[in-house]
Amino acid sequence: MVVVTSRGRTEINTMGNGKRTREREKVITFIWADGSTYVGDFVSGERTGTGVKTWTSGIKYEGQYINGQFHGSGKYTWADGSSYNGYWKNGNMEGRGIHIDSKGNVYNGQWVNDKKHGTGTFTWTSGDKYEGQYQNNMKHG
Repeated sequence: MVVVTSRGRTEINTMGNGKRTREREKVITFIWADGSTYVGDFVSGERTGTGVKTWTSGIKYEGQYINGQFHGSGKYTWADGSSYNGYWKNGNMEGRGIHIDSKGNVYNGQWVNDKKHGTGTFTWTSGDKYEGQYQNNMKHG
């Protein structure tokens, strides 16, 4: 892996875990062997703060991190163009968020542990809508 900081470019051996041992860097760039990158805040050996991770497969996450996990507000975009923009907790979609699938259908509502759960609105590209409750990713009620 290559790490680029304000002090220059450094090759480091992380044994595959992508962690840096230096205690504090504000903004850092990681470049993994496969070409994936992370540009953002780095604190106490972890991605913590705001950053952007881009995978070579076309996936991208832009948002907040705590201890290396998506946590707080962020947008995740899949390679097929679908996206989730909302809140994250410990790496999972959690709280209010908007998911747009690759066909353009939109879910705007509550999420728990990566699943639609709570009040939400699903709008199909045809204009049809479902407004109501979701439980474990399924319409409920």
